[in-house]
Amino acid sequence: MVATCIYFNIESFCFLALPLLLGDILIELSKTDVFIFANGGLFIIILLASLYILEKKRHKMLFKQYEKESPKQREMRGWIVMVYVFLSVATLGVSIFIGREYILGNR
Repeated sequence: MVATCIYFNIESFCFLALPLLLGDILIELSKTDVFIFANGGLFIIILLASLYILEKKRHKMLFKQYEKESPKQREMRGWIVMVYVFLSVATLGVSIFIGREYILGNR
């Protein structure tokens, strides 16, 4: 889930920055298969990096730490995660809309 949210955050930045930097070139690039594979590859890289970091931090140690939390701390962590996920998806949607409007407005 965290890897997906990180991917959404990076994509949000790309949807805002790339139209400004590339303009019409981005429209042509987005029609190619390379663009689609690059987005998929970015997600796979983020997912593998997240799994590596989780394993590196010894996930058993992390789970033991979470088991020691009080119910109130667990509930608060759950709310923080839900807000992070919601904001990641909302930011992605807004950035797609802004980037699309910028490209369509400059045609």
